[in-house]
Amino acid sequence: MKRYLESQEIKTLFFRAYFFYGRSKYGSAERGDIRLARIAACSSVMQLCRALPMEKERIPVKEVEAGFGQLRRQVERLGDGTFKRTCLETLTALSSSILHPQSSID
Repeated sequence: MKRYLESQEIKTLFFRAYFFYGRSKYGSAERGDIRLARIAACSSVMQLCRALPMEKERIPVKEVEAGFGQLRRQVERLGDGTFKRTCLETLTALSSSILHPQSSID
């Protein structure tokens, strides 16, 4: 497993989350909790990416994992239901896309 992520990889994660955010917000046929959960998860990942120090060439994987862990803990405090499940699935897919690039998203 990698110990560092390049700043370009973080930018790729940001734009992937931005793309899915736009697709869920404007182009999705999904309604209700599923759509809102995807929007919330993507927005959270974009905020996480903005908070990472982009002036560094390499960013420790532990920082990114800690950020995703914090997002997951926040979602896990929610009541059980479609929103929580979908939000966790989306966070997992986005984190896997950067931390384990061989897995696919979608």
